[in-house]
Amino acid sequence: MKLKGVYTVEASFVVSITLILIGAAISLGYQVFSDAAKYVVREESEFDAVEAFRLKDLFE
Repeated sequence: MKLKGVYTVEASFVVSITLILIGAAISLGYQVFSDAAKYVVREESEFDAVEAFRLKDLFE
């Protein structure tokens, strides 16, 4: 049974795009975590995550 090489080429594009998207999502997640960790270290008072989220104070 012969298969055309077109399926292999198309699959390589799909796999590469998927890996790039997964890498971008991991990078964004790490960046958000890093920014939140820096905010917690910067604030010396007691940190309330729920109140900060409600006020959207983390993103200012």
